[in-house]
Amino acid sequence: MKERIRIANRCTALLVMLSASALAEKRFVDVSPDAPAYFQTDDGRAWIPVGCNICFERLYGTEGNDRAVCEERYFSRIRKFAANGGNFLRIWLGHPFFEVMPSKADEYDPAATETLKKTVRLAEELGIKLKFTLESFRSVLPPEKVGNGMYAPFFNRSLYAPYARDMREFFKSKKCFDIYLGKARYLKSLGLGDSPSVICWELWNEINATGPIDIYEDWSNKMLDALRALFPRQMVTQNLGSFSGIDDFRIYDYLGQVRKNAFMQVHRYLDPGASLDVCRGPMDLLCADAVRELRDRRPDRPAVLAEVGAVKTHHTGPSDLYEVDAKGMLLHDEIFAPFFAGSAGCGQPWHWDHQYIERHDLWHHFARFAKATEDLDPVAEKFKSFRTETKRLRIYGLRGRRTTVLWCRDKSNTWETEYRNGVPPETLRDVKLPFVSREGFSVYLPWEDHTVSLPAGGCALPPFQRSCVVRFSGSSSPNHSGRTVSVSANLTPQTRAIVENLRQIADSGRFVYSWTHPWQETDPSFRASDGNGNWRAKSPAEFTFSSHFNRLTGEEPVMYFTEFNHVVGTYLGEARYVQNRASLTAMIRKAWHDYHAVPVFSWHVENPYVPSGWKDPRCGEAPYRYRYLSEGYPQEDKCVIREMLEGIGRPCGFGRHSSCDASAPVATNENPRAWFDARLKEIAKFLGGLKGMDGKQIPAVVRLFHECEDDWQWWGANSVSVKDYIEIFRYTVTRLRELTDGGDNLLFAYSPDRYWWNFGTEGDGNAHSFMGRYPGDKFVDIIGYDDYLIGTGTNAQLVAKRYDSTVEKMRQITAEAQRRGKVCGLFESGAIDGALPDYYDWLYKALTAEGVGFSFVNMWGGYEIPRTPEGKECLRRFLKKPEVVTFRDGVNLTEPTDLQRSQ
Repeated sequence: MKERIRIANRCTALLVMLSASALAEKRFVDVSPDAPAYFQTDDGRAWIPVGCNICFERLYGTEGNDRAVCEERYFSRIRKFAANGGNFLRIWLGHPFFEVMPSKADEYDPAATETLKKTVRLAEELGIKLKFTLESFRSVLPPEKVGNGMYAPFFNRSLYAPYARDMREFFKSKKCFDIYLGKARYLKSLGLGDSPSVICWELWNEINATGPIDIYEDWSNKMLDALRALFPRQMVTQNLGSFSGIDDFRIYDYLGQVRKNAFMQVHRYLDPGASLDVCRGPMDLLCADAVRELRDRRPDRPAVLAEVGAVKTHHTGPSDLYEVDAKGMLLHDEIFAPFFAGSAGCGQPWHWDHQYIERHDLWHHFARFAKATEDLDPVAEKFKSFRTETKRLRIYGLRGRRTTVLWCRDKSNTWETEYRNGVPPETLRDVKLPFVSREGFSVYLPWEDHTVSLPAGGCALPPFQRSCVVRFSGSSSPNHSGRTVSVSANLTPQTRAIVENLRQIADSGRFVYSWTHPWQETDPSFRASDGNGNWRAKSPAEFTFSSHFNRLTGEEPVMYFTEFNHVVGTYLGEARYVQNRASLTAMIRKAWHDYHAVPVFSWHVENPYVPSGWKDPRCGEAPYRYRYLSEGYPQEDKCVIREMLEGIGRPCGFGRHSSCDASAPVATNENPRAWFDARLKEIAKFLGGLKGMDGKQIPAVVRLFHECEDDWQWWGANSVSVKDYIEIFRYTVTRLRELTDGGDNLLFAYSPDRYWWNFGTEGDGNAHSFMGRYPGDKFVDIIGYDDYLIGTGTNAQLVAKRYDSTVEKMRQITAEAQRRGKVCGLFESGAIDGALPDYYDWLYKALTAEGVGFSFVNMWGGYEIPRTPEGKECLRRFLKKPEVVTFRDGVNLTEPTDLQRSQ
C-alpha cells in the first residue's frame, strides 16, 4: 500500500508532464450532436479516426525483449503510424506491457506506469487520440491452475482468484468490482481523465468471451455509469468478439440495446471457418457488412470497425495470406471500405507488428486513406451512405450537402483471385461511372498516390488498379444519381425539386414511406355530419390529421396518396362532388402548410358506360365504377377507350347515386370522348384550386391508368390494345397540361402491377411486358409498379420465390429509371389487410437489396395496418430503420437544393 501511495504521489498528475500548448487546446472528442453518425472535437470540428490496434508490444517478456527494448520498438511503430496520417490508437491496459496492477489488488507497478506515461506523452506530441481497453481476461484461475495453452496465461487474471472462482462470480462480486474500479481511479490519479489525448475508456476486450450475456450485462451497465462519472470528459464504451457466426446476431442485438455506449463497435475477421458467408468472401464486403450491422442496430451512434484482419480457421493464428500480401491489398480494403460504407472512420486493423503491417512496411496505406479523406467534413455534410454496382465496380458512396465522395472497388480483384488463383490486378481502362458531373470532379488513385482532376460531363475514370476515390465538391453539387434530369419542361422550382430530392434520397440508400388517405380514415367522402342526416364539407380546422396509422406510430408523411375518383365524375351527383372537392382541398392545403406533404393522385376512373346501380356486395357510399365486367356494362363497348380516342360511341354518363339501389341511369347525351373531356376539365379546375396559404400552386403527382397489364381494369389487357393505351395516356397528359396552363406543378407517373412476364423495351408492343405500354419520357416523370405479394405464400419456398421475383423486378425498374433519368418507386403494397405479421421485414429486405434504388414506397390505405401485435411491432421496427424517410427526418421534398437553385 505504501508503495502505491508513493508512486501516486510521485506521479501526481500526468498534466505536469504533457505539453502545455496541447492541453490548452482541450480538444476532447465526443459524438457530434448534429451528425450523430460521426465524431467531433469540443471546438465543433469533425474528427475522422484513422485508427489501428497497436495495442501492446507482443514480444515483451520473451528472451532479449526487456521493457527498454520493447518500448523503443513500440514507440517506433507509433511514430511511423503518425507520420502516415494515423491519429487514433487502441491500447490494452491489461497486457503485461501496460498492466499497472499486475499481481495484487491496489498495488501498482512503477515500470508499467512509466511506460504508460511515455505513451501518452508521445500521443500528445504526435496528435494521436487514445482508446484505453481496461481489461481483456477470460478467467480468474490461481497461478497453479493456469493451463499451458497458447492463450490461457495471457487471458487469465490470478489477482482476482481470492475473490471469485469463475467469471460469473467475478461479475457478481462487489470486491472484484471495487478492485477493477480502483485501477481506473489510479489511472485517473495520473491525470489521464484530464488529457485530451485520451478520448475513450473501453470496459473489456470481447467481453462475450467471458460467458453468456446474463453474467456480465448488469456489471457492464453499472461499470459504464461508474466510468462515465469518473471520466466525464471522455467517452465510455463496450465491445464484443468477432461477428462471424449465427449466435453473434443475438449478442450484437444486446450491444445495440446498451444505451450508455458512446458509440457502436464491431470486430470481424476473414476466417475460413466462419459460419457466415460474408466472413469468407471479399474483404470490402466483409467490412461494409459489419458496418451495416451496427448501423441497423443503432443509427443514432457512430459505427466503428474496431478490429479487422485475416486469421486461420477459427482464429487459430494470423492468416497464411499475410505471407503473400506484401502490397497490403487486404489492409487497403480494411481501411477504406468501412468509412465509405458509413463508419465514422477507417477500419482499425489487427496484426500490426511482425505478423503483418510492420513486416511488410504497410504503414503508407493509412496515409493514402488520410489523403483520400482530406478536408472532408462529415459533420457539416451530414453524410448518408449508399452503395451501388456496375458490371465492373462496387461503389460505396457518401452523399453530403455539398460533397459526394465514392470509393470504387474493382469487383474482379479479390484476395482469392489474386492470392489463391494467381491472377494479378488488371489496370481498368475506359470505365465510366453512372454519374454526371456539372463542375468537374477529382479522382484519387490510392495505389498510385496520384490525383487526377477531370472536367464536367460524364464520369470517365482514368486508368487505375484495384480502387479509386472519386469526389464531387464545390458550390454546385454533382448530379448524385448520375443522370440528367428527365422531367416535364417548365416545371416550377418546387415541383422539379420533388424529383431531384426523391432521386437523391434513393441515391443515399433511403426511401420515403407513404400511405394512402393518411388523414381521411376509411371515409372517402371527407364529409361532416350535423347529426340529422345532413352532410357538409369539412373545413381545414376539422382535419386533425389523426389517423389509425398516426395513433399507432406517431408518424406523418412527406408524401401521401389520395384519389381523383372522390372529386370528379357523374356517379355520386354534383352536390356530393362539390362537398368532396371542398373537403379534399382543405385537407391538402393543411397538409401542405403543416408538413409540405406532396399529394399523389390515383384515378380509379369511372367507366362511362357502367350504370350507377351496378350490383356489388362491397357497395358503400362511393363504390368505384371502373371494372368492365360490372353488371350492366355492355360487352360490345369493352373498347370504350377506342371510342374516346375517335370521338364515337353511344350516349353515356349516369346520374345521381342513391345508396346501392339500382337507380335508373340518366344519360348525359355525351359520347365517351365528351364525357372524358368533361372529367379532365373537372380535374384541372380542382388542381387549380390547390394553393398554399401564400397563394402559390401546390405541386402534385398524377398517377394514370395503373395496373394496366391486369384484366380487372377497364383500361387493362383485355379491354384496350397496347397502342390505344399509350395513346389515351398521352392524350390525358397533354389535355391536363393544356387545361392547367402548362402543368408546371404536375408530375405524371406510370405504374403497372407486378404481373408482367418480362421487362421488355419501349415500343415492343408486348401486352405482358413492363415497358410495352410505356407512354414515353415526354409523358412520364416517375415510374414504378404495384406489388401485393411481398411476404406472401402458403409455404416458405413460395414466400422466398415471390421475394426473389420482387427484387428482380425492382432491380430492372431501378436500372431503367437510372438510364432514363427518372425516379422510381413502389406505388402500392401492403400487408394484405394487415394479416402478414412479418410483411415489413420482407419489404425492408427488398427495398435495401443490392441494385434496388426506389425513392418511395406507398401503403394502400389504413386497412393495411397490421392487426396482430407481432405485425405492429414489425412496423414500428421498420419505421426506426435509418433508410425510412418520414416527416420526423426533417425532409422537405419541395425545397430546391443548391444545385437546383443554380440552374
